[in-house]
Amino acid sequence: MKVLTVGAHPDDAEYYCAGTLLRYKQMGHETAVCVLTNGNQGHYKLMPDELAATRYKEAQEGCRVLGAELYWLDQNDGFLMDTVETRLALVEVIRKVRPDVVFTHCVTDYHMDHRVASTLTYIACNLAALPHVFTSSPYIESVPALFYMDGMPGVKLEPTDFVDVSSVWEQKCEALKCHKCQYDWISQHDDVDMTDSMAVICRYRGVACGARYAEAFQQEMAWGRMTTEKLLP
Repeated sequence: MKVLTVGAHPDDAEYYCAGTLLRYKQMGHETAVCVLTNGNQGHYKLMPDELAATRYKEAQEGCRVLGAELYWLDQNDGFLMDTVETRLALVEVIRKVRPDVVFTHCVTDYHMDHRVASTLTYIACNLAALPHVFTSSPYIESVPALFYMDGMPGVKLEPTDFVDVSSVWEQKCEALKCHKCQYDWISQHDDVDMTDSMAVICRYRGVACGARYAEAFQQEMAWGRMTTEKLLP
């Protein structure tokens, strides 16, 4: 299979679903990460242009650890909007990857960019299958299955699926630690250690499904998106 994660910010895929992507990779599937914004607002000292460049390098390193291909849409952090241009840019990514499964944020998550990313991804998956929506790549034959990632901090999501990520936990943490800028920002701005908060959420989800660490997802149950196949590892 081919698997695509659409995250609003450079560290979102690592935080919310890196374990699942690593499990897919172990099984021989292809994985990709699309980052919608450049994360250029989350720092006290680095100015936006320098911060965006730094976060791009960190995203590349994170995807290297995951073994995933990176797509970078370079929208401004905090100003992600559902526009024609952004829809078409994401449609093109979906058509390039041609995923069987797509992960993105839940629409009830805390960050405004996460909410917009959720809506954009739902829409773009549909548009990518329409032959008269024109981008550089040809349209896909069918709409991929869509799963919403856990909310922060593990609230406002009703999971339909759990993935045991205990065996790849150290790699998941390694991928997240590539995002040093975000570690600095979250620790100073929110007094939160990212690895610790991620562990709390994944342990909480693990309790629910009998695993040490687990990632939780909610499948989009709209018509045309459901399947009898087991799609998650």
